Amino acid sequence: HSFISFTSTMTSIESESDSDLTQLKPSGLTSSSKKKKATKGLLTDVTNVVAADAAAVVSVVAAAPSKPVKATKKVAPVVVEVPTNLLESFLKNRNCGERWSSGEAKQSFFLAPDDLRYAPHESSGGGIGCGAPTKFYKEGDLVAMALRKHGREGLQKKLEARYKREHKKRIREGQAREAVLELEQQAAAKKQKSGDAGDSKEIKKLRVSFLRMAKKSMGFEMSGSPKNWRFEVPGTMPSTFAALMGRPCDSDLATFVKRGAYYSEQLDVGELFGQPSADSDTLVKFFSREGVGQRIGENVVVRFKPSTSELSVNPPASHLALQDYFLIGGPQIISLAS
Repeated sequence: HSFISFTSTMTSIESESDSDLTQLKPSGLTSSSKKKKATKGLLTDVTNVVAADAAAVVSVVAAAPSKPVKATKKVAPVVVEVPTNLLESFLKNRNCGERWSSGEAKQSFFLAPDDLRYAPHESSGGGIGCGAPTKFYKEGDLVAMALRKHGREGLQKKLEARYKREHKKRIREGQAREAVLELEQQAAAKKQKSGDAGDSKEIKKLRVSFLRMAKKSMGFEMSGSPKNWRFEVPGTMPSTFAALMGRPCDSDLATFVKRGAYYSEQLDVGELFGQPSADSDTLVKFFSREGVGQRIGENVVVRFKPSTSELSVNPPASHLALQDYFLIGGPQIISLAS
């Protein structure tokens, strides 16, 4: 009897719990949070909001000041017609008795330092305080080494590539000359109109700083010969390079000829350092311990690399031939002739 009453009690409890669960709302959901079905009116409201936001963005962009866009010139590719008899002319027009220095031999005959290491040569110059002697090679030996290294087909390809480079270089030089003439006309008109000429204050200070850096880099090698000085200026802008070269209006460097990755210009030393002439005493560094003074030289080479914004200044290859020593306390000048 007790078991039957217990069973009936459990059944009534389960029925009551089922009725209560049906009346409860799902956990975490309300009647307002149920997903509504998209209606035509709702889609129209969303479209209107998106259109209003787009119109606002367009009005803001239109009101913002726009930067002028430079018109880019379309440069047609240069087609170079290469002569077919380059190799024959290279081998025929040769004076086998002529002598070539190491640098000229490597450049003209497509040779490397290792190719010239054991080649027959003649030495000239050099000595104490004048550096190592210069080696000279006979032209017949250089032609034989070039043929032995590259072969006739390889040498023909080398000559064709050099012909194309030189032809394109001449075209760039012609374009640069035209740009220089146009720039000079603009500068003359601007000078006549405003009456303003010369460097700005920043460029004048920069020239003075360059002179100090050049003197700081000067010195002597262990052999006693003048040191091949050089200094670099990172973070240089193209407009600064153009102003140092005396063309402040050419910020695009249209009047300069680019050789590989560099713009390279040879400039008068007095013009670069802001001195009246190359004979100025300010271009001489005196060494009191050695009892001599060194003059910077007559010309310097200024190289500018736009990709890294790096500018470098160094003397030309003939710097040692132009180097002068001044004996302190005496008028005698010892000139190192090449």
